[in-house]
Amino acid sequence: MKALRSLLILAVMVSSTAQAQVRASLVSAERSIQPGRALTVALRMEHEPHWHSYWLNAGTGYPTRLEWHLPTGWSAGEIQWPVPTLIKDAQGNVTGNGYDGTLFLPVILTPPADAKQGKQVVLKATVKWLMCADVCIPGSAEVSLTLRVSAASATPDEGVGAQMTMHLPQEGVGWTLAASRAGKIVTLSINAPAPINSPQFFAEEEFIQYDKPQLVTGGPKQLTVMLPLADDTQAVPEKLAGILAYTDASGVYRGVRVNVPFSALSATSSAAG
Repeated sequence: MKALRSLLILAVMVSSTAQAQVRASLVSAERSIQPGRALTVALRMEHEPHWHSYWLNAGTGYPTRLEWHLPTGWSAGEIQWPVPTLIKDAQGNVTGNGYDGTLFLPVILTPPADAKQGKQVVLKATVKWLMCADVCIPGSAEVSLTLRVSAASATPDEGVGAQMTMHLPQEGVGWTLAASRAGKIVTLSINAPAPINSPQFFAEEEFIQYDKPQLVTGGPKQLTVMLPLADDTQAVPEKLAGILAYTDASGVYRGVRVNVPFSALSATSSAAG
């Protein structure tokens, strides 16, 4: 009985400690709601030093999840995932794809056209995540945000809005991307509008091995990235989809969306601004 009681106390202590490693809250890019007009709300996650959470394709672990509890007539889009980074352990081994520091996960919410002016609306969500440092611990929180419905034009919170979009992958102009497969290797061919450094591709699906090195040849604007297939891959999708992360000539970490069919050159308009 004493042993069981000790285990229960330890579980409570671990859970309490876990909540302290990542603080979750909701923030809005606008200070009010307009009937029928979409607005962007973000889950803000503040990680303690050395702790991280995970991207859409976590590699190991699992991505952060949001379950919305919205008033009648509201709808929510999918999470807009910022450009991830490689998560490494103390020995330098890649352990996943994710984020540290202060993270914003934007979501577009749409109120009904008949939302009553002057009424305060409470937007609620349940968030679950996995946080890791030397150990991994599941975390969860109930988050909420209260905004007033107004007929007047929305007043943007420019500071919050800028933080929400700062690290999102871009879809601009000037990139030419192509993907092909030979054996256990997928090749991503890149023609960038400006020099790029340290490219790293993050696949949305798990058929690319997340923890193996990616061989880069060429540069600085025309280059190829060799992506090893996962050892247990049995089927490869028709397209290569994900984010190409890189550092630009100014040293800024950026990302460009990739969504190209295999064995076909795609003069896409995907770029990082």
